[in-house]
Amino acid sequence: MDKNPLPNITFGIIVLNGEPFTRYCLRQIYPHAHQIIVVEGAAPAARNISTSDGHSTDGTLQVLRDFQQYEDPDRKITIITAEDEGHPDGFWPGEKDEQSRAYANRATGDYLWQVDIDEFYRAEDIESILMLLVNQPDITAVSFKQITFWGGLDYVADGWYLRAGADVHRLFRWGRGYCYNTHRPPTVVNENGQDLRTMTWVSGETMASK
Repeated sequence: MDKNPLPNITFGIIVLNGEPFTRYCLRQIYPHAHQIIVVEGAAPAARNISTSDGHSTDGTLQVLRDFQQYEDPDRKITIITAEDEGHPDGFWPGEKDEQSRAYANRATGDYLWQVDIDEFYRAEDIESILMLLVNQPDITAVSFKQITFWGGLDYVADGWYLRAGADVHRLFRWGRGYCYNTHRPPTVVNENGQDLRTMTWVSGETMASK
């Protein structure tokens, strides 16, 4: 038996109109996941790009259900809609805080890793990050530098806006009494109300140097 087993990771995803990325995003994180919790649907501000009952217009919800049926042998996938949380009109209230909490409240992993549906990590990098958590168990949060591609992998977008917001807060320790406070910026607090990024936080700059 391993002395230091890899931590259990709960991946949390919010998605509206996630095609054509949905199945590819799920496939890339599936081998590394303890759980994958996908929250589908629109907040009121996205009403103009959703169906009348608050769902994706491009078939994302059906793609999720098909993936769960045909590509989820280990039953890692949970799909949540606003109706599941008691919102009969299908729309999520607020501006994504409630959606983030919907997956966080169901998380049973040692860490919560937020992923956008069009966001991808190389398998070897995920493995390196998991080993970092094993070797430095005091880490409470990890951020990453984003690389934004345009039209494929041959062109990278750049600009002051992207540079100013290059630190993307993604990975948080998780445990009993922890709470997902806000989505913008992603903020998780522990059972004592401490922001995990004020504790042992690994910045995007540090991760880029690795």
